[in-house]
Amino acid sequence: MIHFVSPNFDHRKLQPPFYRDLIDVFEDRVRNWLLAPAKLMLNQPPRFGLVPAAAIVVGYIEPIEIYMSGEDSNRRSREFFCRGFSRIFQAEGQPVQVQDAVSNALYSALRCGFAHAGMPKNGINFSLDFPKPFVITWPMKDGVFLAEGKLQSAIVNPKLMIDRIEKHFDAYVRELRRATDVTLVSNFQKAVSLNWAIGEPERLVAMTENQFLRGEL
Repeated sequence: MIHFVSPNFDHRKLQPPFYRDLIDVFEDRVRNWLLAPAKLMLNQPPRFGLVPAAAIVVGYIEPIEIYMSGEDSNRRSREFFCRGFSRIFQAEGQPVQVQDAVSNALYSALRCGFAHAGMPKNGINFSLDFPKPFVITWPMKDGVFLAEGKLQSAIVNPKLMIDRIEKHFDAYVRELRRATDVTLVSNFQKAVSLNWAIGEPERLVAMTENQFLRGEL
């Protein structure tokens, strides 16, 4: 049976899996299973669409770090999310301790909120009005950021969040296709080997096509 490995490519695209085919499938998956649905959510009334849009693209942050590092994030989810977040949403002019504290807080409140409770945790709000992807309120003392403090609140602009993620993804895919950065290419291929089961036997349900179409077990 023909089965699709991405919205526009079936399994034959990866037989054999040439490098350019891996990129085609990877790009198709992210653009059309992640970014495009998130954008569709933004076309809904804000009170319906903003939170689902953010929930979808939060799923880009940790996985993209897997591809860029060529490592598995198993038992290192927080680390990978924080590194990915810092790559995508660089807070220019902010000390490393500020970026680390904020990304760790958003991992707990945003990523884990969606992943474990289906909703962001208390203090996470959504709006299209603020002109940056995130605005954070955090404890200060005499005008100095308290690294040991906790996130007070965050406002997320899902549209600008998606825009920044798409810009990052465009640049990443462009560099993969250029293939001049040996480390970038090698790490991408390692991540594919970790996650795509290239060359392994197909794990389709053991039934004929007719049985499948008739709903037989």
